[in-house]
Amino acid sequence: MSEKKSQKNHDNSTATLTIQWLSYAFWGWLAVSLAWLSAIVFSFFIDPASNVSGLGDAIIYPVSATIVLLILSIVTDLFYSKREPVKKEGSANLLMIIHTVIFSLLAAAAAITAVFSILNTLLSENSTGSTIALYTSLLVLLFLLALLFRIVSVGKVKRGREISWIAMGIIVVAMISAAIAGPITHVASTKQDRQKDLALQQISYQIDNFINIKNRLPESLSELSSVYNSDSSDVVREAIRDRWISYKQLVNESTDTTRFKYQLCTTYDKETLGWKETDKNTNTEYSSYQLYNVNHPAGKYCYDIGV
Repeated sequence: MSEKKSQKNHDNSTATLTIQWLSYAFWGWLAVSLAWLSAIVFSFFIDPASNVSGLGDAIIYPVSATIVLLILSIVTDLFYSKREPVKKEGSANLLMIIHTVIFSLLAAAAAITAVFSILNTLLSENSTGSTIALYTSLLVLLFLLALLFRIVSVGKVKRGREISWIAMGIIVVAMISAAIAGPITHVASTKQDRQKDLALQQISYQIDNFINIKNRLPESLSELSSVYNSDSSDVVREAIRDRWISYKQLVNESTDTTRFKYQLCTTYDKETLGWKETDKNTNTEYSSYQLYNVNHPAGKYCYDIGV
């Protein structure tokens, strides 16, 4: 009986050490992934207009990484908890000390970032970035404190492991839920609008190419088929076929170097996050290379383009 108890207190087998190391490593990587995800989520809710560009690509990986790492962390820690010695010695103790120091340093960095962000918010005229950094660092700090509690509470606090698991799980699940409710839902609901934006960019590029070759504007979008660029021909064909984009020539009344003017219109399902009602009264003329990340309202919207 005493031999089994001693083995429980000092289990330094290779398998146990491997699971211990993986458990600490996965929790640590989860903290990094959580920091990345929370920065994007807080940025989306605090300053949505600045996060339209590339939001779909930016949010997918941290959400995927956070979900996978949460599962791996819980599974490995559950396995480890069944073999974890109450009193660690030798290699097990060394692993615990190393990761405790690493996570403590990260927690200190998060605390420093939080304090810096508070001071910067009070002193800076534009505090949006500092506010995002503050919320992100505080969330990561809470997670790391719960992780440190998980590591050092074994044998000292009753059900300490379970308390830390619940705390870390709540933090991570809350952030994943916020990501789904916020940026992921937005990206999914604006997928077709982004396809129309891409079609506008490619069609404008093809019109510029047509002008360079023919020295005139096309009579209709179907005339672009004679100068299709292979990189964008599929996008252009689909937009023309499905009538996403309408086109008309404009009379050039300007005295600048603009030689040709035309108008491209499309109908959007949703307005962009940076759109303001006051923008409706502005009459902006675009160049083809400026049709990237342009704010627009829901419904029909037209772009006057000069070449």
